[in-house]
Amino acid sequence: MQAHESQNPSTFEQENSLEAIHVDFMDIAHELHQKQSESKKKDRAKRRSQARRAIEDHQEKKRLEAELKEWWDDL
Repeated sequence: MQAHESQNPSTFEQENSLEAIHVDFMDIAHELHQKQSESKKKDRAKRRSQARRAIEDHQEKKRLEAELKEWWDDL
């Protein structure tokens, strides 16, 4: 009887195994969600930085154009 029991897991063991699989699945899902959130956060920061640089470049261009126009008018 002992050999038969070792070959067929008990209902408790099966439930324990399913619980472990469920926990592993939830851990993986949580980790995936965290990585996606982190990736989105980095992408937003990158876009904000690019927008800020574009605004600064535009302002610098306008400033230089104004200085050049002022210099030209002074000639």
